[in-house]
Amino acid sequence: MRTDPTPRRRRLALVLPTLALLAAGALLALWLAIDAIGTIPVSVTIDGQEMLRDLDLAALHPGHKFALAAALLVLGLTLLVAVPLALLLSAGAALVVVLLPLAATLLALAIALSPLALLGWLLWRATRRSPSIGA
Repeated sequence: MRTDPTPRRRRLALVLPTLALLAAGALLALWLAIDAIGTIPVSVTIDGQEMLRDLDLAALHPGHKFALAAALLVLGLTLLVAVPLALLLSAGAALVVVLLPLAATLLALAIALSPLALLGWLLWRATRRSPSIGA
């Protein structure tokens, strides 16, 4: 009986830690980028009263920086999956929208021309030479 892991499990055991390491690296890079950004010129006004002016990301608590970096990482990974999927679905829908009327038109044309095809086949059968029985 084999006790060594299958090649699929070996690959999975290599891929998952690699992806986790890449995600941790991206999270650290985002965290450092948040520190490097500094002050963002943002102004929030509600009912004429200014609520927020010049958001300073460097002054955030480390836990808040981590949460912001994690949210940006999840947003980026979601966009990496959602945008190509949306493009594929929209291209498929456009293809169906174009090809379905074309197929319906060809089907209607085939049904309309089928009596002519039958007449042509019967004419061909009537005019061809019959195979000789003795040959």
